[in-house]
Amino acid sequence: MPGTANQVLAGTLIVGDRVDVVASLKDPNDNTNVKSSVVLRNLQVLQTEEGDNGSTLKSTDGNEHAVVLAVTDEQAQRLYYVMKNGDWTLQLRPVKKPKDSNRSVDTFTTVLAGGGK
Repeated sequence: MPGTANQVLAGTLIVGDRVDVVASLKDPNDNTNVKSSVVLRNLQVLQTEEGDNGSTLKSTDGNEHAVVLAVTDEQAQRLYYVMKNGDWTLQLRPVKKPKDSNRSVDTFTTVLAGGGK
């Protein structure tokens, strides 16, 4: 999964970590309608830039950073869509007792209104 250093948490992730994918997507019919959400949860990191065997993972699309995640075919489809059509980043999950919040979608209005728990 190629991306910027910030997107793939370069220098932070280690093999075995679990991450979520947070995405911001524009409505194709209304570019002013932008929403963000956690689109994939609890993905396992299989390889980071510096592999265990000393090999270096390189991106092929011009980005300097990459990470390999374990995904199902359905997750791969959603991940590909987000990578091609939106802004995204990985979010490191807590190690002890990670808990998923209810699925939600944020907009300009909900972010400004707060609502964080």
